Amino acid sequence: MLGGALTEFKTWRLIFWINLPICGLAFCLLLFLLDVHNPRTKFSEGIKAVDWAGSVSLVGLMVMVLLGLNFGGATFPWNSPKVICLVVVGAFLAVLFLFNEGRFARYPIMPLHLFRSRSNIACLVIGFTQHFVSVLEFDGRLIVLY
Repeated sequence: MLGGALTEFKTWRLIFWINLPICGLAFCLLLFLLDVHNPRTKFSEGIKAVDWAGSVSLVGLMVMVLLGLNFGGATFPWNSPKVICLVVVGAFLAVLFLFNEGRFARYPIMPLHLFRSRSNIACLVIGFTQHFVSVLEFDGRLIVLY
């Protein structure tokens, strides 16, 4: 309500200043009151524990698929080799990512055992559909509703 009042009677730029005292207080509370167990490990052991293959394949997957979907129909036609290659390589990287997470990663980014629980699957499906439905096409432009 305070943000709406500031926007209505002053300027919309002031609503960003509302967050500063709240975030400062939250930072101070976390800094002094949060007790996190932090085992000391060597830097080399920490680097070895990172799932590098999973990280690279996940980033590549997201970039390829999103670029393919973004270029399709707007910059290039859907049947152009550029769009098809981006989507196909993204799908290949998705298979590679899932194979790596299931077989090779000691500490996977996305543990596949999360998908064995029906409640986790339901939450993921609901979250996906919520974000999918929140993007509406209106007058040739994409409007994202948050």
